[in-house]
Amino acid sequence: TGVVTMPVVGDFTWSIKVSNMSLHFKNFKKVVGCENGCGVIVDSGTSLLGLPTGVLTTTAQYLSALGIEECRDLAEFPDLVITVDGGHNLHFPPSAYLGEMTGQPSSEVSKLMRTDALSKPGQRSKSQC
Repeated sequence: TGVVTMPVVGDFTWSIKVSNMSLHFKNFKKVVGCENGCGVIVDSGTSLLGLPTGVLTTTAQYLSALGIEECRDLAEFPDLVITVDGGHNLHFPPSAYLGEMTGQPSSEVSKLMRTDALSKPGQRSKSQC
């Protein structure tokens, strides 16, 4: 809560340093990327949250392994926590990084965002997150 200030490290973008990205769920934490540090671009011109490909892939694999078959009850999913340089933790609830989609995404949507069906291997999910 409140305002957090941090140094901008980009010359041409609003970039900041990140120490790690993790999923926090009940009593455990799972680091999903940037454990050796990485940079992120803060873009106030969009409400979308973009993640590095490795973080997105690890997060999707981990969420699928949880065995949650539908995206309807977002309370079942962990928070995404981005730890920025200086030790500040930015918490994003599931509603900030997940959304439910039924049917197939249009080609335009597919170009802008990745969609994954959260299901156990060998099973088929009715919806995509």
